[in-house]
Order: sequence, then structure tokens, then C-alpha cells
Amino acid sequence: MLVLSRRTNEKIVFPSIATRLQIVAIKAGVVRLGIDAPPSIPIYREELLGREGFLEASGPGVQQPDASARLHLLSQVVRDGVIGALGELARLRRQMETGTEVTSADLDRLDGELRRLEKLVAPRRES
Repeated sequence: MLVLSRRTNEKIVFPSIATRLQIVAIKAGVVRLGIDAPPSIPIYREELLGREGFLEASGPGVQQPDASARLHLLSQVVRDGVIGALGELARLRRQMETGTEVTSADLDRLDGELRRLEKLVAPRRES
């Protein structure tokens, strides 16, 4: 295990999988992380996987969570995404209130997060 020290807003980069991890906040013994990864990279909270060995498994025989665990994972991912989007919206609102410019990149980041959430919960259309 690699152990790193990072301060708020510092990042850890995984270039081989196009993923960045940012320390968003640190308070009262809790670290809030932001993870920017391609949709093809699954990210789960370990305690939600519900099955021992899921993280260690690899290859074609990967053990998958049952339907109840998948639904729980989806609800947690959506919840975390909504909380993140609301936090980003609050940050943009504070920027506007203090006269700091809100850029297209700021809005694109929020738009991207909301579209990612929409894809998770939108029913799939049959072709």
C-alpha cells in the first residue's frame, strides 16, 4: 500500500486509467474526496459491495453483487453525485455573490456531473 500525505485541493493522478483523486475537504477526522474518472472505471465504496472478495477478484469470473446490492450501490452513487452537484452549485453561487467570474468550465463541470447522473437513472430505450 502506498501512503501519501495531501492537503485540501491537492490531487493524486492515475494517468494510466485517466483518473484524478482530489482532497476536497478535511474536517473532524473525515476526508472528503473527489474522484474524476472515465465512466468505464467503476468506483465503489467498499462497505457497499456486500460481498467478501469482490474487490480482490479480477478477470472473467469476477464475483458480482446481487440485485439488492446493485440497487443499493446505484442509490449510493446517485446520492453522492447529487450531493456533489449541490456542493458545486453552492460554490458557483458563492462565486457569483462575491463577484468572482463563473466560467464555462465551471458550468461544464456541473453539467457533466448532472448528465452522468441522468444516464444512471434514465430508463434505457429499446432499439
